[in-house]
Amino acid sequence: MTLAPFGSLYLEGFFGRNFRGIEANPADMGLYWIGDRWYDPDIGQFVSPCNIQDLVYNIFDVGNYNRYSLGICHLYFPPSGFNLFPWLPLVAEEWKDPRKPWQINFSNWYGGLHWGWKVGIGAGLFLVGLGLTVLTGGAALPFVIKFGIGVAVGTAIGTGINLAMGADFGDALLGGFADSVLISGVFSFGSGAIRAGRYGYAYATKNAEIMAKLFTHNKYAGSYMLGKWDGGGPTGYIAQAKAGGHTYFAMPKRIYTSVNARFADAWSVNQAFLVQQAGKTLWVSHSLAAATNTFWREIEFLLLLGM
Repeated sequence: MTLAPFGSLYLEGFFGRNFRGIEANPADMGLYWIGDRWYDPDIGQFVSPCNIQDLVYNIFDVGNYNRYSLGICHLYFPPSGFNLFPWLPLVAEEWKDPRKPWQINFSNWYGGLHWGWKVGIGAGLFLVGLGLTVLTGGAALPFVIKFGIGVAVGTAIGTGINLAMGADFGDALLGGFADSVLISGVFSFGSGAIRAGRYGYAYATKNAEIMAKLFTHNKYAGSYMLGKWDGGGPTGYIAQAKAGGHTYFAMPKRIYTSVNARFADAWSVNQAFLVQQAGKTLWVSHSLAAATNTFWREIEFLLLLGM
């Protein structure tokens, strides 16, 4: 059996299947009835319109506004000839290993995603991860900076790879950017989800050690700072710790209120933080003579431990 480029048969009178496994009868009008649509193999186009859901599948492709030229229904090939779930691109014949038709070929599936979908999905995952981070008391700015760095580095690497594979600069840059946004978004979502999971577990089990780690900032510094809050102003220990590059403990007020109620006393979280700083150099933002409240309790606890 010999097939033309778009699937028509050279041998007249043959009643069998075309290259997609669709019943073909060349003695008829030369068209293939694919579920609910007619396909003309001579011109490689459908001659009946696609359904409206496929028109909105890919708003970035102006060809999709021509309901007769749109090929998405053919590519997805559901039993009805229509793609009922255009937002779930997992049933296209081209995305399956022909030796294992029940399995999805990830590389083909990923390669078939439009750059607009990659950017949209990546940005959405990033926003979800950011929301989870902020809701559990994490800092938004470092999270955003890490995402931006990931996108920038990923775009540079992806563009280079695409250029090496023969793409022109515009397509290479766009593809590299889309891939980097999607991948960075996945990592951002994972980071936010992990933090939310750890916070939820620590809150539910009253685990002071995990809770302390979640609100320890600049944790890899060789020194840590204690002191008075001073309303969070420039004389407070947080501002001075940031300026000096020290590790410090800080918990948003709304989180502190919730943790204090859950743990009966949030002081156990402060204690856990202090124990975790063993081996580091202690710095204080205020004179010990001025130590009051939590600052004084922290100093007393360190003296008790001999730290």
